[in-house]
Formats: sequence, C-alpha cells, structure tokens
Amino acid sequence: EMRDEPARLERLAGELRRLLEPRLSGLLDKEQFGRWARTWGSKLLRAPGGMDLVEVLCRAYESKARKFGQGWLGLEVLLTEGKDTVARVSDAVSLRMGSIRCHAKEGDAAGVVEGRLRLLWQLGLVLLERRARDVVNAMMWLEESHVPSERKKWGRTELSAALLEMAETLKAVWNEAEAAHRSKAAAAAAAAAKAGDEQKTEAAAAAA
Repeated sequence: EMRDEPARLERLAGELRRLLEPRLSGLLDKEQFGRWARTWGSKLLRAPGGMDLVEVLCRAYESKARKFGQGWLGLEVLLTEGKDTVARVSDAVSLRMGSIRCHAKEGDAAGVVEGRLRLLWQLGLVLLERRARDVVNAMMWLEESHVPSERKKWGRTELSAALLEMAETLKAVWNEAEAAHRSKAAAAAAAAAKAGDEQKTEAAAAAA
C-alpha cells in the first residue's frame, strides 16, 4: 500500500494541474476561471460533508499557494504559516478532547457512538487536508523536475497564482454557504420561539 503512495500522489497532482490548466494556458481569464471554480465549489458543497470538504481544500490550497508563490521571506507567508500551525494544533487538541469525551460517556451508548463518529470524521478531515497539501507539493515537484513531459511546464509563480485564485473562490463559496446556513438556522430558531410563545398565550387564554 505504501509503495503505491508516490504513484497515487503523482496521479492526484496531475488531476489538480489539469484543473488549473485552462487558467495557466490563458484559455480562461481570471473572471471566467472564477466562474468555473465557483461552479465546481458549489458541486462540492452538495456532496456529503461538502461544507467541511470545501473548507479543508481552500485552506490547504491557499496556504500552499502563498508559500510556493512568495517563498519563505514574506510577512504574509509567515502569518499564513502561523495560522496553519495553530490550525494543526487545534485539530490535534480537538481529536484528543474528542477521545476523552468518548471515554467519559462510556455509560451512554448513544453518546459514545455519536462521539466516536464525530471523532472519526475529524480525523478524516485532518488526513484529507494533509493529503491536499501533499498533492500540491507533488504538483510543484513534478513541474520543476526533469521528468519528460509532452506538455508545457509552468513555474511556481504561475501555478501558485492559479491555485490561489481557485482557493479564494472556494473560500467565497464556503463563506456564502455558511452565511446562508446561519441565516436559515436563525430563522428556524425564531420560528420555533414564536410558536412556543403562541402556545403559551393559547394555554394562558384557555386557563383563564
């Protein structure tokens, strides 16, 4: 299984590069590529766990694009790296706390199952983000390597710029979906509160 990992990463790196190719080649300008990325992001949102998927991808892509695009000297890169470190520590703490909560609920079978499922989901997201970062690394390495290729090779600057445009569009799609979700939840809570008040009023009127 581990022996297949380099080949798998190379294949995924090729797929990511294929997604960026229309922008790299100039077939799509920034606005057109943005519309395509928005459509793609919207499709990802409709998949099971889509909100988490899009959030993980845009975070990984943005981080890697800034690193490869600006090197390691820019303040923005250092800030991004700091945010990534905080996020990874937060993920590790969340996983650890989730494990503790699972053990604490041993007397509650339903709670244990729910907690373990949530823990597994969090672990899957951590692994997915790590894989996304590894795929970007592989894509950059392949472009800079001397591996024979019939297609044109692009430099880090071009690849990073296209990847960053994709990441920023995915982030915008995620932000809009999150705002819509919060608005819907707030509306549902308000409706439930109103219904509760009406029931109390009716009960008071009946008692009188």
